[in-house]
Amino acid sequence: MKKLLIACGALVLLGILTNEFLFTKDCDTCITGAQALAQEGAGFWFFAITIPIVVAVMVYFIFKYVDSQGGVGVSISILVIPLLFLAIAWGKGCTDKADGAVGTKKGRPVPAKIDSTRISAEDLLKQNQK
Repeated sequence: MKKLLIACGALVLLGILTNEFLFTKDCDTCITGAQALAQEGAGFWFFAITIPIVVAVMVYFIFKYVDSQGGVGVSISILVIPLLFLAIAWGKGCTDKADGAVGTKKGRPVPAKIDSTRISAEDLLKQNQK
């Protein structure tokens, strides 16, 4: 019963976190996590989906081989490695949400406001050299 309660609590927490990431904005000009994920390129999706699956299959067969040799056996701990890769991808997605998807393959989905009063460093150097 205790394990079931912990599992249900973890699922509720995961649902809240997923909702917060995908559908909320940190400010009026910020983007949602879903918008940040839409800006990701093929490389992100390759590493976020394919690599954890490949690693999970590899770990499964390694554990199966070890078990056939009289080793420790296959347990739920097989999920640790692919979950680690998914956590890294989650972290990348959260970073891209926070920085407005500037670091994504497709770039920022919402144009940034430009400061029209900004003076470039080159112009400042020219002014100082006169």
